[in-house]
Amino acid sequence: MIEELLARLRGIDKWPETVATVVSVDRVPAVGRSPASATITFNYRPKEAEIQSGSFFVGDQSSLYNLDEGDSFPVQYNPTRPERFYSSEYTIPFWWKFSAIMIAAFAAVFLYVLLPR
Repeated sequence: MIEELLARLRGIDKWPETVATVVSVDRVPAVGRSPASATITFNYRPKEAEIQSGSFFVGDQSSLYNLDEGDSFPVQYNPTRPERFYSSEYTIPFWWKFSAIMIAAFAAVFLYVLLPR
């Protein structure tokens, strides 16, 4: 939900779409409290441009987690900077969101205590 809102605000919903092909998957199993994750590396070809590559880190809750080499999924790319891509299937892992919220909350409390009133 947050990702979709940010994409619309940045104009990504108007970027052209193409198909990305997975070239490698590096899965890391769950260990202790750390959930399973994977780094997905892929290639895509923007219209009238060279083949581009990209990668992202996904948790085991992502629909992209189970992709294998040779599988494909849709991506959108910036027509003026084809090396920039977006996939609506990619979501920021929960623990990253949670960590960012906790850091922001800590910083807000810290600043509130330190700033003179």
